[in-house]
Amino acid sequence: MLWPNAFRKGAFVCGALVCVACASDSHSSAADGDDKEVAPARAELKCHAAELEPDLESEFIAGSAVDLSAGELKIEDGAEYIVSSTYGIPKRGADGEYLSPRYQTLMGMLIQKLQTQPGLLALQVSSSERCGSGRTLAVWESEELMYDFVTTGPHLEAMSSAEELLQPGYAVTHWTASSREQMSLTAAPAHLKDYF
Repeated sequence: MLWPNAFRKGAFVCGALVCVACASDSHSSAADGDDKEVAPARAELKCHAAELEPDLESEFIAGSAVDLSAGELKIEDGAEYIVSSTYGIPKRGADGEYLSPRYQTLMGMLIQKLQTQPGLLALQVSSSERCGSGRTLAVWESEELMYDFVTTGPHLEAMSSAEELLQPGYAVTHWTASSREQMSLTAAPAHLKDYF
């Protein structure tokens, strides 16, 4: 099972920390104070929001429209849903640990909240060991229900901590979709590409 392993290793960034859905789409430029050695290495590896990482591992972890045993979305094509996606790479903790204790605490609070969040149909988490990055993809019944989550305490706290806990280059967006193809991680880079 990817989720517990990815959480322990710190490979999953849970852009949910930035937001699984945000009141406004946001991003951070790689030039915004990025470590001088990290930015070129990431660029060489093509580690950015607008391109999926070659070693990306994904798993659905929550949602009423997910068959968790098969790892498949159970949404019929045709109806419109809101899809949100995030991308980010965590900053190392003060003592060099892969994830800071604050990051782990906030992520835990967000995941716990999302497990029972009304309107969340699917939550997929992904990680790339090579890039140290993580992505989320969430499918919501409606924009209103997505924003109900955005305004919760844990989410607001995570949004206000994004600059502190994530490296520059993180990105968040959402869009309307009516097919499974549009509700996939492979669709997300097209929506995030405008940031870079």
